[in-house]
Amino acid sequence: MSTFLIISAIIAIIFFGIKRILKNAFNYKPEVKVKFGDETEEGLDIQYNFPEVIIELPQLPDEFDRPIKIKSFSEPKLFYELNLYKYTCTCPDFEDRRIQFAMNNPQRLCKHLLQAIYERKKIQKFFDPIEHYFLTRYRKKQREKLTTITLVNNEKLGIVWMNNKEWIDILEQNETGSVQKYGYNFFEKRWSYGTKPINYKAIETTLRAK
Repeated sequence: MSTFLIISAIIAIIFFGIKRILKNAFNYKPEVKVKFGDETEEGLDIQYNFPEVIIELPQLPDEFDRPIKIKSFSEPKLFYELNLYKYTCTCPDFEDRRIQFAMNNPQRLCKHLLQAIYERKKIQKFFDPIEHYFLTRYRKKQREKLTTITLVNNEKLGIVWMNNKEWIDILEQNETGSVQKYGYNFFEKRWSYGTKPINYKAIETTLRAK
């Protein structure tokens, strides 16, 4: 009986060994090295070491110190009242959780405040364009993080990233002041759909040098 068990164990070890070899051969993933900072990670457990930007909300002028009605996203007949000068809202999310955050903390912004900031062009001039784009496009899920870099020509760019994702977003401010988004695979060194910003070579050089 013991001989049978030993033989079975040997066969099982050989079987799983062959299975692992075949799996590695046909599902090979390139080694991933994160070049920002001192740390490197291998495999698909990607942990970026980008220096995250700490965004501070601007103090808006007194003209925004007035109540604004905004429709609920889930109940069309329900309206909330918000104040952009004080960054307040009467929705449950704000009153139960976000009210505790400081006036300049983006965590204070519920989705209704974010929507109001996004829709009102007069407010945009008080924000950094890249930070405004990030807040109004990404902060609803609040999983992505923002990093900013400066190219040799002093152009400021935004990098939007999330751990365990090979793709990052590059935010570039054009001559008109608007922000354009481009997808870039940090590890395969390629742009999404081949669409590249004007200064893509400088961007790639800066990313490699970090």
